[in-house]
Amino acid sequence: MDKFIPEEFNTPVRTFASGYNWKEKLAFIKNRIKPSKKYDQLTTALGKKTTLNDGLSTQIKIGFTGDVMPIKDYKLVISTDIKQFYGGLDYLLVNMEGVITEQHRMLALSHRRTIVKYLADMFPLEKTIVYVANNHAGDFGYQTFKDQYAWLKDHFGCVIGAHDEAATRIGTVNIAAVTGLSNQICHYVPWLKDADQWHDSTADFNLLLPHWGYELQLYPHPKQIEMAKDLLQKWNFVAGNHSHCPQPAAAYRVGEERRGVIYSMGNFCYHHRWPNHRFGKIAKLEIGTNTTGQWQAGQLEWAFTRHDVMKNNEMIVQITPKVQY
Repeated sequence: MDKFIPEEFNTPVRTFASGYNWKEKLAFIKNRIKPSKKYDQLTTALGKKTTLNDGLSTQIKIGFTGDVMPIKDYKLVISTDIKQFYGGLDYLLVNMEGVITEQHRMLALSHRRTIVKYLADMFPLEKTIVYVANNHAGDFGYQTFKDQYAWLKDHFGCVIGAHDEAATRIGTVNIAAVTGLSNQICHYVPWLKDADQWHDSTADFNLLLPHWGYELQLYPHPKQIEMAKDLLQKWNFVAGNHSHCPQPAAAYRVGEERRGVIYSMGNFCYHHRWPNHRFGKIAKLEIGTNTTGQWQAGQLEWAFTRHDVMKNNEMIVQITPKVQY
């Protein structure tokens, strides 16, 4: 990242800040009481195990988590079934929402550094790619964001989501993380509207990780569906976050290829004990080559998760057969 702080990055942190307009704020309050099922007829959801394109020779296996939200002083316990689900993967993609800092502020998300040891118990850190482009990235200003970015790079195999490091290459697979909204004025994260600049035409497979959509909306908005279809004209696969509840996975045909999108993974963990925030998804994707050598998405598998606080100050995350909405 930058050795010197550009002037446009030195924007003051606002106490009461949101990335929503007033209509969206009203919907947010309503959805917190009961997650919305609006637009449920607009998406044909994929089952828990789907083959997007047949006859591939698998080259790489990638996993996804829901939002890793702050857990305060809870001890995070990852269940055996989640570890087994991720077994055999080449890489795991983790959305770290919030900022690792000892600072605290109203409406801001701050992580303890202990989150790293809990994630290490789930999957090898050297094969974990953390992405930090989200609406809370600017909660404590640029210098704090920059400090945590450097600290994360010292502990994980790869970190992306800064304005000048939105993407990384794993061999011939390009992975990029962007955000569609921010609570603060934030010029130091890559934006969804600029996603095209992080698409790599020299890569055989392009995977996009957008922070987008609406909180506690169980199904994607029509505009989000159209955006997904547009993105999939260039990107081979899209895996989103932000809604804090799991949203469906879907597939759309682009030429002779089926390309997939997970609209949102929901929450992996969160210290707030609101019942509607307890659920998420984990997923894994096989990427391979067809008989002509073209790289495509193969088998997509996902499972619901829930996290619960136990009496001994532990927070356990485990696979669950369904969500309670």
